[in-house]
Amino acid sequence: MPFKPPENEIAGYFLVCILTILGVLSKIAHRVMNGIPVSFWGAICQIIISTFASALILMLAVRFQWHYTATAAACGISSWSGVTIVTLFEKKLLSRLSNQH
Repeated sequence: MPFKPPENEIAGYFLVCILTILGVLSKIAHRVMNGIPVSFWGAICQIIISTFASALILMLAVRFQWHYTATAAACGISSWSGVTIVTLFEKKLLSRLSNQH
């Protein structure tokens, strides 16, 4: 059974988007509260990276048929982690490619 949001598909994807947005905004707010300087362009870059990480998790959720609530939670966590998630996937992909030779 593939990824199925609640009865209404839009509601499930809306939940994923909300948690992705909350994850990235909380990451930016956390940096501000810890005294780490955040510029406008730094915030934009964080949003782009976090959205990409969340999209990767959404594709995994579709592939592995996760429930919509687990998918939304994973997207929120991945948007918080951002670069860490992308780096993890990059290392995994590169190790698989190097093992194929």
